Amino acid sequence: MIGVCLRTLGVLTMAAIVTAAASVTFYYRKPATAPPSDVSVTITPTQLARGKYLYNLADCDGCHSQRDFSRCNGPVVESGRGMGNVFPRI
Repeated sequence: MIGVCLRTLGVLTMAAIVTAAASVTFYYRKPATAPPSDVSVTITPTQLARGKYLYNLADCDGCHSQRDFSRCNGPVVESGRGMGNVFPRI
């Protein structure tokens, strides 16, 4: 019985040592990151149409548009479509 307890204590001690060593190693040696590239994107009507399609498909309007909460269900305000949601003050 004492052997099992000592073995368990040894395993837990080794796990703690390995975890501490991994944490210290990660803290001092962060993962390598590449510098940002100089990518230039030309905006074309095709890209704009694709973005509008994805915006409507994913219903981004639901969270990223201003709403009129004085009306039932808080409909989207057309002039605030895609402008960010402004929550009502309580």
